[in-house]
Amino acid sequence: MKALLPLLLIGCAPQDAEVTGSWFTWLAANSSGSVAEDAIKDIETKATIFECRRGWDANEGENGNWEPGYIGPRQDDDPTDERFVGGDCDPDDSECTAVQDAMDEECEVIDALEYYYFLQDDGYYGLSGQLEPWRTEAMLNGEGDVQLTTHHRLGNGEDFRFTFSIKPNFAPIECLSDDDGNAYVAYVDGSSWLEKWSEDEDGYDIYYLNAGGAQQNPADEDVYWFATSDWTAGYAHAKFAAEEFNSDPGYYQDGNRLLFDLGETQYSREDAEADGGQEAIQELLQPAYDEMVANSDNWAAEIWDVAGAKINGEQGFFHKIETNDWREIDLSDSGYDGWIEMHPSWVRVKSGTKFEKGATIEGDYQIYFIGSESGSQVMVSGTFKIEDLREDPWAYPVLEDEKREESGTAFCGGATVGG
Repeated sequence: MKALLPLLLIGCAPQDAEVTGSWFTWLAANSSGSVAEDAIKDIETKATIFECRRGWDANEGENGNWEPGYIGPRQDDDPTDERFVGGDCDPDDSECTAVQDAMDEECEVIDALEYYYFLQDDGYYGLSGQLEPWRTEAMLNGEGDVQLTTHHRLGNGEDFRFTFSIKPNFAPIECLSDDDGNAYVAYVDGSSWLEKWSEDEDGYDIYYLNAGGAQQNPADEDVYWFATSDWTAGYAHAKFAAEEFNSDPGYYQDGNRLLFDLGETQYSREDAEADGGQEAIQELLQPAYDEMVANSDNWAAEIWDVAGAKINGEQGFFHKIETNDWREIDLSDSGYDGWIEMHPSWVRVKSGTKFEKGATIEGDYQIYFIGSESGSQVMVSGTFKIEDLREDPWAYPVLEDEKREESGTAFCGGATVGG
C-alpha cells in the first residue's frame, strides 16, 4: 500500500491543459523572500549572478572588505566564469584585478539600461528553465472569464505557479443617446478593441494583460489615469517559491502630451478639422509613434540580450505595440485617448474559439511579472491547449446582472450594439 501512495497522489493532480514554455527569473539578492529563505537550493552555483550595485570597500574594517549584500565573485571564484556578470575585485587578488576592466564593461552596459533597469538596483540571481507542469487547472469562472493555472516544481519542495485570466468577449461599450434622446449602445472609441488589436495577429485574438494600466496626465506629472475594469482584458498572478508577482500591464506613451501642448497653443478641434481632421492629428503624432517602436525594440533587447532571457540562444522576449491610430482623438486636456501602448504581457487564442463548457481553447502567451514586495522579476512564455473546458462549480452570479434582472432595469434600456 505504501508503494501505491505516490501514484495516488500524482493521480489527484488535475491536468486540464497541455502547457509548454520557458521561464526566467531574476531574484533580487537583498529583497527576495526566496533568497532570504534559501528556497532555491545551491542558488549561488546554479544562477547567473548579476552584481553591479556593490563591491569592495577599502574603508570597511582595517584592510577593506566587501560591502554588505555583495554577491559577485570573491577570492575563491573565477571572475571569468560566464555565470558572473559584473562584480568587483579584492585589490590583493591579482588574478581578478587582471580582468577588472572586462567586469566593469559589463556593468557599464547594465548602467546604460533605460527601461528594464532593475539590474542597477541590486545584485540578482538569474535562473531559467523549461516548464514541466505537474498540475494545470483551467475553468470558465462565474464572470465568464477563462482562467488557466500552471504549476512547475522548482525542487527543494518549492513550486512556481502562474495564473492568467482573460475576458473572452472583451469589447468595452457605453450607453449613449442620439439627437432625439433615444438610448443606444456603442463600442468605446467606435470599434471592438479586441478586433482592432487582433488585426495583425495572423489568425489569433490577442488579450493584453492590461489590468492596472495607466497613462500620465500630460498637464500634471503626479496624476495618472487608470484603466477602468471594463477596459481590462486580462490579468496574471504568479508565485515563485516564497514570492508573489503581478503581471506588468505595459507602458502607455504620452501621445496626449503633444496634443495637450497643441491645446496650450490654442490648436483647437476646429483648427484640426481645417488642417485635415483626424488625419492631420495622426500626422502630428507620427514621430511619437516612430519613437515608441524604436524604443520598444531597444528595451526588449535589455531583457533578452542583457538580462539573458534567450531561448536556444535566440531572442526570447518581445514587445507588442498598439499605435491606436484608429481611435478618434480629441484635443481636450483630459481623458484617456491618443495613447500608444507597449505590452510585455499577453495571451493569444485562436480566432473563432467558442468559450463555453466543453470547449477546446488553444493559443500562446508571454507574461512579464514584477514582484509584489520585492525587486524580483519573472518572465514566462509558451503555448497552451485546454481540452474540455470546465465550469467553476462554486461560481456565484454576477451581482450587477442579478440586480438588474430583479429590478427590470436592463443596461441602456435593453439596447445592444448595432441594435
